Amino acid sequence: MRKRYLLTGVGLLLFLNLPYVIALAITDQKYMFGGFLLNPVDGYTYLAKILQGRLGNWLFTLPYSAEPNQGAPIFWFYLLLGHLSRWLNVSPVFTFHLARFLSSIALLVSLKIFFESLFANRPQIAFWAYLMTILGSGCGWLASLAGIITSDFWVAEAYPFLAMYSSPHFSLGLALLIWFVSKLLIAKSVKTGWILSGAGLLLSIILPFGIVIAALVALGDVLISIAWKEKAKYQTIIAFLLPGGLFILYQFFIIRTDPVLAQWDAQNLTVSPPVWDILVSFSPLLVFAVYGGVKTFIHRHRQLMILVVWLVLGLLLIYVPFNLQRRFMLGYMIPVAGLAAYGLSEVDFRWKRPLRLALLIATLPTIFIVILGGLMAVRNSDPHLVINRDEMDAFVFLVESSGCDDLILASPETGLLIPAFTGRRVIYGHPFETVDGAKAKMDVEAFFNASMNAESVEWAREKHVKWVFWGPREHDYGKLPDELPKGLLMLYQNESVRLFRLQDKE
Repeated sequence: MRKRYLLTGVGLLLFLNLPYVIALAITDQKYMFGGFLLNPVDGYTYLAKILQGRLGNWLFTLPYSAEPNQGAPIFWFYLLLGHLSRWLNVSPVFTFHLARFLSSIALLVSLKIFFESLFANRPQIAFWAYLMTILGSGCGWLASLAGIITSDFWVAEAYPFLAMYSSPHFSLGLALLIWFVSKLLIAKSVKTGWILSGAGLLLSIILPFGIVIAALVALGDVLISIAWKEKAKYQTIIAFLLPGGLFILYQFFIIRTDPVLAQWDAQNLTVSPPVWDILVSFSPLLVFAVYGGVKTFIHRHRQLMILVVWLVLGLLLIYVPFNLQRRFMLGYMIPVAGLAAYGLSEVDFRWKRPLRLALLIATLPTIFIVILGGLMAVRNSDPHLVINRDEMDAFVFLVESSGCDDLILASPETGLLIPAFTGRRVIYGHPFETVDGAKAKMDVEAFFNASMNAESVEWAREKHVKWVFWGPREHDYGKLPDELPKGLLMLYQNESVRLFRLQDKE
């Protein structure tokens, strides 16, 4: 049985990482692969955080906003990766993917331990639950035929496969969350109290909302214990949740008392998809998960009740009127796959094994579309996934010639890249990480649409802009004027990029 888990895990890790190697190989010579095949908009912000750590910072400041803030003890996971990048003398992109690879291993191990604990006397079901969890997706590929993109294509935190494919903090956070749930199943004492407390604190640093999901599952376990007239594992729950919960409250206080971060946090909206989207994105496994939940009640299966609670409460909380409601989808495929595996074992059907395999295969097209779609985008030099080498050369010049606090004016598309590759601030670069992002984006677009006339340059000077970046992405908005407005000096140029220094008004 161990050999089966090992072979499956190694095969999956190869499958998860091979597309990135292929992307490097197929990138057009004029471009560089940016490092991300899924959700590059958020991916580049992770690089920006890593770069802050690489520059020696332990406090996070907003690189995507013109408004400076004092720095806050948040995003420590990526700041630490930045310090590791400096200590190991490797690039931020390599550090990111090394962390993603190691975090994937941690998640696979945690899931193995969890399902073996859950189905202690039924190893066959445990393995199928593990397999369905790590490869499970939905039937979004059917919706994609009509041009509809459902959650199973992009909500990475909900699906272990997408989590391992996209970001290390999702994988490692889920690994810690599942490890805690495993402790609820098997813990008999608090001899590991310090380990639990450390893991809970680590989860709050890496994936703060993971503490919320852990609390949800813990509440469910307490209710089950009361219903079964058992002694609830309060000490285990408190040991894990208290340090992490206190740290989250501390971070919340810091954010809300910083006027810039408070505005940034207020616009961080993650709205849940409609109900039909959830049904499509987790089916057909969701159908058998419901059946497995019903069978759990009928058979009074104590261990599996924790998955039932997660399945039901998680679905209800996804639609509570709350700014971050989509975050309740975190790891939702885990209870779906676990209960589906159990439900399939209870189906009175002669060919259960082929049925399990057919259900798994029915969701694989979504995964293949995600992977092939990213690779095709790289092959076609999609500007979201590749970067013009002229732009990268200009970024190098900026690092060498600008001050760490210099504000750069660039188009929204280039503004996403500059903090990730230079560490410099921009006026706009990300819809959520730019304070008052909608207005900032309009202002930046207006500047480049105006082709850098005297009025727009004066606006940039009032914003304390030090550099103006004009490359191929900016050229899509307007053309450079034949005569530069007063106060602009071109200090760098290559085939497709111009860099201008904006002098203070005399």
